[in-house]
Amino acid sequence: MKPADDFQDNRRHYQIKSRQGKVFSCNPCSRKWTLDNLKAVRFDFDNSSWIVHDFKNTNEAIKFLEDEDNNRIRRQS
Repeated sequence: MKPADDFQDNRRHYQIKSRQGKVFSCNPCSRKWTLDNLKAVRFDFDNSSWIVHDFKNTNEAIKFLEDEDNNRIRRQS
């Protein structure tokens, strides 16, 4: 069991009722998967589509995750 703070809010409009509220995987697990696979899959809310980000190396993936965290912090402020 992990604390709810480890999971992002699910912002998608169409959700299965039993999964409303938080996303399926926790932030630490998502980060690990991204670094292990050098890939990130994100939903683009503006275009209602999925975007796959492929990285050449771990440093690219880390930079992407750091930028994503910084943008999330700015949105919440």
